[in-house]
Amino acid sequence: MLELSAIKVDPQKLDKGAWWVVRMEGGHLIGNQVEKPAEDDAALLVIPSGYSYERQLEREAEPHLTKLRRGDLDDADRDALMSKITGAAVAKKILRGWQNISFDGQTPPWSEDKAAEVLAKREWKILLDFVVAASGDRQATLAAQEAEAAGNS
Repeated sequence: MLELSAIKVDPQKLDKGAWWVVRMEGGHLIGNQVEKPAEDDAALLVIPSGYSYERQLEREAEPHLTKLRRGDLDDADRDALMSKITGAAVAKKILRGWQNISFDGQTPPWSEDKAAEVLAKREWKILLDFVVAASGDRQATLAAQEAEAAGNS
């Protein structure tokens, strides 16, 4: 018999997200999922990607489909447009908060508008890629983690 209890997800994490404590290491942005970050941790609140993100990505791309399909964009312009599209969708459906995160020396409070502004810029592609990758990590949504963290497993 296959017992599937270990892969039950926490619906609250699906709806409200999971925190990821992030840091720079060797020029790479890396992170670990935590139940709640410490007050001084740099952290991102990430909702798992799913249908709503895919649909938002379609909505963001829709006004640009003709331009994208024409095939006359050079690689840099296509990449910039895709960053704008993806950044907007991620800001609206995946990245739901941050703490202790600064951009060029500024530490703005999280807002969907600020997230969209930052994630649309190609210079923040590593951050965008991290958030998208973290949103696909289903291990971060497991309900079993709560029991383990509480010492109940």
